[in-house]
This record gives sequence, C-alpha cells and structure tokens, in this order.
Amino acid sequence: MTADSAALDTGPSPAEPRNFSKGYLRVVIGILFLIEAVAFMERVVIHTIGQSIKADLGLSDLQLGILSGFSFVVFYSTMGLPIARMVERYSRKTILVTSVGLFSVFAALCAAAGNYVQLLAFRSGVGIGEAGVQPTVVSMVADYFEKHKRGAILTIIMLGIPFGSLIGAVGGGMLAEHLNWRTAFIVVAAPGLLITLIAAIVLREPRRGAQDAVVATGKPPPFVEVLRFLAAKSSFLFAIAGVAFATMGIGSMGAFTHPYLVREYGTSVSDAAVMFGISSVVAVTFGMSISGFGSNWLARQDTRWYVFAPAIGTLLSAPLYFSAFQASTAIASMALITAASMCSICYSMPTLSFVQNLATSQMRATTTFFFYFVGTLVGHGLGPILFGWISDIVTVSSFAGGNYMALCTTGEEIAGALHDRCLAASSSGARGGTVLVASFMVLSSLCFLLASRTIKDDIAITEAQEAGA
Repeated sequence: MTADSAALDTGPSPAEPRNFSKGYLRVVIGILFLIEAVAFMERVVIHTIGQSIKADLGLSDLQLGILSGFSFVVFYSTMGLPIARMVERYSRKTILVTSVGLFSVFAALCAAAGNYVQLLAFRSGVGIGEAGVQPTVVSMVADYFEKHKRGAILTIIMLGIPFGSLIGAVGGGMLAEHLNWRTAFIVVAAPGLLITLIAAIVLREPRRGAQDAVVATGKPPPFVEVLRFLAAKSSFLFAIAGVAFATMGIGSMGAFTHPYLVREYGTSVSDAAVMFGISSVVAVTFGMSISGFGSNWLARQDTRWYVFAPAIGTLLSAPLYFSAFQASTAIASMALITAASMCSICYSMPTLSFVQNLATSQMRATTTFFFYFVGTLVGHGLGPILFGWISDIVTVSSFAGGNYMALCTTGEEIAGALHDRCLAASSSGARGGTVLVASFMVLSSLCFLLASRTIKDDIAITEAQEAGA
C-alpha cells in the first residue's frame, strides 16, 4: 500500500474486525436515513419552485426541463464512476461526509444565481456532491448488515427519500409563494450542513466484506473486469434497461406535475406544492415499503421476485399516468398520479437489492454506480428533456393568436385573455407529454420480465465465485 493510499483509506483492515452494537447500528440507520432525506429535499425543491423560476427568468419548458433534470444529473452521473471507484478503495465515511457538505453548499449558492447559466452551474454542483451519496450508503450498509437483512434495511433508509421530498416540495413551494425561490434554496440547504457535522462525529467505517461468507482482501478488481462481469449477466443488463425507462417516466412527471397543476387548474404555487409533496410521500413510502419488504420476503422463495415486482408495478402505472393529466379536477389528477407513482416506484428497492446480491463485495460500489448512473443520467436527465421538448411542440401548435414563444415567454407578468391562452396552450403541451411517459413504463415492464429469465442463474454464479474465492 502506498503512503497516499494509506492516508486516504482510514477504514479498518480485514485483520481488524469491528463489531457494532445493535444500538449503534440503529443510530447508523437514522443518520443514513437523514442523509437520504436532505439529499432529496435539495433535489426535489426545484420541482415546486420551477414555475416561479420560469416566470422570473423567462424560461421555456425545455429550459425548465434541463434545469430540473439534465443540469443536475449530467454531473451526478459522470462523477459517479470515479467516486464509486474511490468508495471501493478509501474511507467511505470521509467520502460520504464530504459529499453531503458539498451538495448542501452548492444548494445554498443556487440562491445567489443572477441568471439561468449561473443557476445551471450551481445546480450542477449539487449533482457533483450527491454523486458520492448512494454508492457510499449502499456499500456501507452491505458491510454493516447481514445479507438477508440488506433489502429491509435499505428500504428503511431509503424511506428518507419521501420524507425529504415532502419537506422540500411543500416547504419550497410555500417559501417561493410567500417570499421567493431564492429563499427556498437557502432554507433547504441548512439541514444538510448540520447532518454533515453529525455524520462526521458519529459514523464509523465498517470492515469491507464483514457480512460475506468470504472476507474481501487485496485490491478491488479493475473497472474493465467489473464491466465484463456485469456485461456477462443478462439479467443485470435487462434490469438496468428497465430502470432507465422507469426513471424517464418518473423524472418527467416529477418535473412537470407541479407546473401542470398551476397551469391547468389555477392552483396556487403553495397549494400545488402541498399536493405534490403529500402525493410524493404517500406514493414513495407505500410503494417502496410494499415492494421492498415484499420482494425481500418473496425472493427468499424465488429470486425472480426482484424483477417481477418492478415489472408489475411499472405496467400498472402506464394507464394511470396517462389518465392523470386528463382529469377534470386537481384532486382527481393528483389521486391518479399518487396511484401511478406508488406503482412505478416499485422498481427501486427490489432492483437495488438484486444488484447488490449479484455483485461481489469489492464490486458493489461500482455496480451501484451503474444502477444510479442509468437512473439519473438517462432517466431523470433525458426524461424531463424529452417531455419538455414534446410539450413545447404541442404547446406551440395548440396556441391560437400569434407566436407563443414571443408572447408567453417574455419573463414579464402576463394578464388577461393572453394569460389564459398561454396557460391553456402549455397545459395541452403537458398532456401530450404523458403519452411518452406511458410508453416508457410499458417498455420498462417488458425489460424487467426479460430479466427474470436468467436472474436465478446469474446470482448462483456470483455465489459460487465468492465461495471459491
């Protein structure tokens, strides 16, 4: 080991076993839960203040889609691989604490943005910080807890996502309406800085491979070897494709549901934020809990449930998403979106548990990177852009009485009949985008079903390789 790597790898070596008490492990779960919460609080706030930003800076739906998705996930994804490789070599606690502090600082800087380009840059910084969270959390959980508990523990920790989403969505919308969108960024960034301090003091590094049959020793395999290992598992390839299509649909609806409520039903920014936040927390809490705990139990009898559950959920969500933007009232629309989101989020925990059990202990961070890389860059990055592009096309074609872009996207307040025509056209555009979302979910279901054909054999091969190591 070189002097540099010795300085960076502050975790215990395989020769230094570390046993943690049940009480301490509960504290770990709580801290990781809060880290997930603050990460998603800062991630989703853009969805409920997006309409305010659009009006203030004079943006199109395409620009709003780029701001909501692509500006964040392009850096989240591209930084994910080098960070994942660092996670497999160096102190995961240090990487996690640094990541939380970094994305919180950049979230606060978003409030200081003077124009669209600056806001894109600071939003990209949030993505860079968050890139270190998921691979680190998942890798640490795999070494804190036994294999048969990982799915349930990850489900509990990931429930921080709806908790943080609710606070970010509702709080952001209220602050944007009663104060301004800049204040919303500052307020949601503050808890992340506090959690950074707590995690730095309390968290301890678990021994790598501590919960596996064979304790990992030596250097992690090269990236090319990990790539070959995963590429040889067709169940992994189909499951990742399913994740991509599912997150394209989910990311699109997340970016445009709140603006649609304001445009179509005349809902206030804060009321729409409350509805969006409650819908998100109900859908994600129940969807993740049912699919996470349910698939964890069913997979003990048949590992194909790791992909059966996502296949069923995504297929059921397709007609619900399409119908949501056809509803006559905001309440009916949100009821359908809640049901659709509850079904679609069923992809997440079963698939994450599957890829952790598919990978060896020294490949888990990189494998997790691929899971989130596809889900963020392809899904949440490309999905809102495609939705916004379709929405802009339909909006322009449905606008009566002039040039929509010249009349409706000036950045100045619009009133009277023109205001109503602009909102009606943009609502028509959003409805056009739901056809795309429904298609994504059907394709996702098909991919998960294809993954079920070889998932048993692929996991068995990994277990045999570890046993013979």
